[in-house]
Amino acid sequence: MSSNDTVIGLRLDPLDVLFFRDGRPFEESTRASSGLPYPQTLAGALRTALLMQVGFDFSKFSAELRKKRQAGVLDPVNALQELRAVLEAMHAPGWVIDARFRGPWLALFDENGSVSPLLPVPWTLFRLDEGRGNVNGERWLRADPWEKGLPGWDPPCENLLPLWHRGSADAKRPGGFLTPDGIGCFLRGGVPSDDHWLREEHLFAFDARTGIAVDRDTFTAQEHMLYTVNLLALKPRIDTDRVGIGGRKVGLYCEVIPPSGTKHELSARLPTLMHFGGEGRYVTMKEVDAYNWRGLSESAGAPPQARKMWLLATPGLFHDGNGKSDWRPNRLAEHLRAAASGNPVAVSGWDIARCCPKPTRFAVPAGSVYFTDGVNRLDNGSLCDDAEDIAQGWGFALQGVWPNGNAKN
Repeated sequence: MSSNDTVIGLRLDPLDVLFFRDGRPFEESTRASSGLPYPQTLAGALRTALLMQVGFDFSKFSAELRKKRQAGVLDPVNALQELRAVLEAMHAPGWVIDARFRGPWLALFDENGSVSPLLPVPWTLFRLDEGRGNVNGERWLRADPWEKGLPGWDPPCENLLPLWHRGSADAKRPGGFLTPDGIGCFLRGGVPSDDHWLREEHLFAFDARTGIAVDRDTFTAQEHMLYTVNLLALKPRIDTDRVGIGGRKVGLYCEVIPPSGTKHELSARLPTLMHFGGEGRYVTMKEVDAYNWRGLSESAGAPPQARKMWLLATPGLFHDGNGKSDWRPNRLAEHLRAAASGNPVAVSGWDIARCCPKPTRFAVPAGSVYFTDGVNRLDNGSLCDDAEDIAQGWGFALQGVWPNGNAKN
């Protein structure tokens, strides 16, 4: 995980509603609802904004790529290398080409500008509704690997343990987000409280809009081409009077990790306004102190050789030996003992090198949890193994402890 001395923290504040699509098709007579932005969306927006700051010629860039395509050299094997060669030939700065990114996350900002990133509630946490407290009065429960054996357990892969919590069967996945204090409790092997938990409605809402497609030749409305979209509207301030966080501003937080020795050069080129969140939509950008993720992970205090737990802070793109999307990170495969995740999310986009849509891949959602035996550290803080996926910010993971991980349950 990168030192805070080499990381640039950025605060993004929308000027209007935003719209972020996933990999599903969007056609007439359908309703599309914005989700939260994916890492590749942020990385593409920041790379474009930084190149614009140095006067990069995008028209010439497109023409050069067109020549490469006509020459047949932009196949899946060497497309990224050829793309990099074109960028270097056109004098794109190395601090843009080699920069890495993380985020974005919903975040709370206080009056001094300090940031509190919010992460999805981990998939191994459960909560009891009002009036249905556990035996010890706690409403939050966590599921951890169960090593005594479970009748009927049929693991999807060898040596995988079931996850089990010892509380009420009425406990449910709560959804929503946890503050850094809540995530810290979880990484240390404990459970958060309601003071650490924020529902979606505390942070954002959806603005429903109906439109109709316009014919590009006649500029008139096309028949039967109505569509509806739900646009993402962040609340200006958190909608709760909870002590400590009530009234704090809501925004997006992300990070840029420049190549060694280029932090000040990149920082000086950051724009104050960036295109982000759909056609004609912008966010303001302001540099802030980078959040101390390392401190959050180290607060778990796991001994070097202890069993570990890994929490995905951003969605992860993982692949099996045949290149198909998988729920297991290759970096953990030999040491994986248990895992919990939600439904995969479809990810696509536009391949600027080959001028065509990217193949749809399926990402493991943020909040997914992996338990391992024998993995002590992660290079670049990511569970991904593809260099471009890591650079875009996929698979960023926080290290925690496996409760009772060195003893049988």
